Amino acid sequence: MPTVDTNEPLIKEPGDLNKIGPLDPSKGRIPMGVEVARLNCEKASGPFAMGFFCSPFSLICQAMGYPKAVRALRRDRAFAQELFEWAENQAIFPYLKAQSEQPGVKQSSGADAWAAFPNLTPEMVDEWVVPSALRLRERGKKELGMTVMAGLVAADYCEEDPAKFDKEIMFKCWAIARKLFIMDVALSAMGRTQDWPMEWLQEFAVANGKGRRKLPVYASLNGRFMRDSTLEQIVDKIRQWIDILGRDGRLLFFIANVPADTPPVHIHTAVHAVHTLGRYPIASNLSAIEIAPPTFRPFDEWLKGQPEADVIFRAREAGAAPKVFTNA
Repeated sequence: MPTVDTNEPLIKEPGDLNKIGPLDPSKGRIPMGVEVARLNCEKASGPFAMGFFCSPFSLICQAMGYPKAVRALRRDRAFAQELFEWAENQAIFPYLKAQSEQPGVKQSSGADAWAAFPNLTPEMVDEWVVPSALRLRERGKKELGMTVMAGLVAADYCEEDPAKFDKEIMFKCWAIARKLFIMDVALSAMGRTQDWPMEWLQEFAVANGKGRRKLPVYASLNGRFMRDSTLEQIVDKIRQWIDILGRDGRLLFFIANVPADTPPVHIHTAVHAVHTLGRYPIASNLSAIEIAPPTFRPFDEWLKGQPEADVIFRAREAGAAPKVFTNA
């Protein structure tokens, strides 16, 4: 993703906070972000109609670099509190206010990838990120009439070494995610989920459900796994997860952060596999169901039927096609 050069950070020491004024939503790239929020709410629906922002801890990491940010949390509590106050009230809230003034923008979500484990321990997320997210949520509701979802994917379990996977820490991370996510679910997101013991996630979902119903499970297919695996590996992983997590229902698949160079057939095959293998009642022997790569329309061909396509094709014919950016 685009990022800043932390070799020349905006904040080097506590006194720098006094030199930074409130965000001006009319400057820089901020108007583009506000416009994206309006367009997304105009064209999307339900929970997907929203604006976006960078959550406080991740913004602090961008402004001063992760090492100094985490050092402040551990060793300089007063400075850390000043940093969160600046991020919430001077930087993020003016941006949320500008979004809320656009027609149809009733909610905005803030990712917080820097607050994932092991960047922060579950205890540090609970101490710093959760209260910050709740403050923004309350202020957004009270002053803007807007649903503000900060701290998303904070405490996401992103340990890269499967030999270090720790069930107790995973359970702590999933419990914290329940405090921050807009829905009460057992959540996986950016981590190396293809190697997770998904029996643990199922156990957590069952143990924390209500009545005889487990928590809904959000099962994230890792973006690198989706890019780098074979079609057979992708289908086998979906078979395995449905067998472990899906037989009692309440299972939703999603693909976290698709890299731009992912072969489209990988995505279409995953969707096709979920729709085929996930039909109720779940087959007793999922391995007996063959999944062939589906046919699909390439993007350029699909685009020709869309209302907004003319401007893109005219630009291409003129040799000046607009750039399209994909978050990886």
